[in-house]
Amino acid sequence: MKNFTRLRALKLIEVNDNSKSFSFDLYNLQHLVSLEIDVKTDLPLINSIPPLKRLSINILSCEHFNIKRLTTRISFEQLHQLSLSNCPATELQRILRQAIRLTSLKMSFKCLNNEYINMLANFHQEQSTKSTLVYLTLSIDVARELTHVHLERFLAPLQCLRRLELVIARDAKRQFLDAGQWENFITEYLPRLITFEFKFSSEWRIGQYELDQFRSPFWLDKRWFIAYNSSRSCLFTVPYFVPTSIKHSFVPVSPNLTTLPIEQHMVFYDRVTELRLQGHLRYLPYRYNHVKILIIDTFCTYQNIIDLSKVQSLTVDISTLSLSSLMTAIKRSMPCVNYLSLNGSYWELSYMSFTGISLEQVRVLCLSRYANYQGDNTDKWSRLFPHVERLIVSIVSKSQIPLLIDQFKNIVSGFFYIDPPYIEPHNNDPLYVDPSYIDQIHIDAYNQIQVTHEWLMEHVNRFRQSNMDNFTYQINEGDRLSLSLWIGEDDKVCR
Repeated sequence: MKNFTRLRALKLIEVNDNSKSFSFDLYNLQHLVSLEIDVKTDLPLINSIPPLKRLSINILSCEHFNIKRLTTRISFEQLHQLSLSNCPATELQRILRQAIRLTSLKMSFKCLNNEYINMLANFHQEQSTKSTLVYLTLSIDVARELTHVHLERFLAPLQCLRRLELVIARDAKRQFLDAGQWENFITEYLPRLITFEFKFSSEWRIGQYELDQFRSPFWLDKRWFIAYNSSRSCLFTVPYFVPTSIKHSFVPVSPNLTTLPIEQHMVFYDRVTELRLQGHLRYLPYRYNHVKILIIDTFCTYQNIIDLSKVQSLTVDISTLSLSSLMTAIKRSMPCVNYLSLNGSYWELSYMSFTGISLEQVRVLCLSRYANYQGDNTDKWSRLFPHVERLIVSIVSKSQIPLLIDQFKNIVSGFFYIDPPYIEPHNNDPLYVDPSYIDQIHIDAYNQIQVTHEWLMEHVNRFRQSNMDNFTYQINEGDRLSLSLWIGEDDKVCR
């Protein structure tokens, strides 16, 4: 990195703390103004960092890391944008004191304990300068102890705030659902606020009277529209927090549970990109026009309610549909499908004619019931899907692995797993396998799939005939009855 002396933005993804090579390089990146760090196991060790204008530290797990050893090396005086997740309260307080030019702040917490709550509520008492914050996003997974009064004490001094986004994923108190309380507070303390987005999930349920309070001129004139999901007891602003994934439902939001004008209700459908359809459905008030991920467990004519031409990922949980009918429908109406998962209990190939039918656009193929397939001409699968690059498939024997690799000549990665056809109802372990189901010659003394590099070289024709050694594999630790395989192109792959 020492050659990238004019680098202005850098993102580090899951860099280990022993990556000391970054220390000297970052010190020389005098043009660096934006640094983003995604942390999963530990923070990278960086000795010196030039002054930044944008900093994002995203802790992907629920753990609280000691970020002080990193943040003490950062100058916050020039910082304009800051994003932090699960930052210790004392360190967050220190950072906010130093970031006197901060205009945008994004904070997320798994759980707000009393220490955090008191810090937020009393933070401004120790601030010597007026807040310059214009954009604020606060996201909390669990907020049992947080009250509206606590939040008001934190927000009240932010007189310059123009955009506010609040999310409480669980246990929001009833006060947060009160339109009148928000109206009074914003009018008095946040007069410059232009955009207010929120999503509150609570055990408290609200009725029509509470919803009608959001129909006052204060809310409607600002075009701050809301909707209420009664099944999940969730109150949210629209269209910003309209669900993009709909499951087991054909009506995203009931028309009487939103303040959005009826002529704009199509937004509840236009925002959906992932849809699960159950049962036969012929008519909807609006049409899903932007679905990219589609899951179906019954087959009927969906063109009337979905624009199938946009679908990129299709999962089929149907046992009665013929494979030829499904492929014909995909070829005719779903030209963009590149991910296909067939989860039906049995797909018959023997008695069907597939002349001229193939789905060349499919690059990822999942066959969760391939282990049940008893047909003869197994190479028909590769003829139906000739350009598959990633294969996820259930097997009953390790001898099926070479056959599948040779059939699908374009695959660059494969996931092969032994999936028992029957799990005892009293057994809650999804990895339980009936010992009588698996031939013991396919597993070793440690109950792992008995596969070696030499065995693959010997039994996979494409490896043996071209003397290919550009692949690697892994017996997965979490599930010893599965194997992952990656195939390279020209370069050797270390194993």
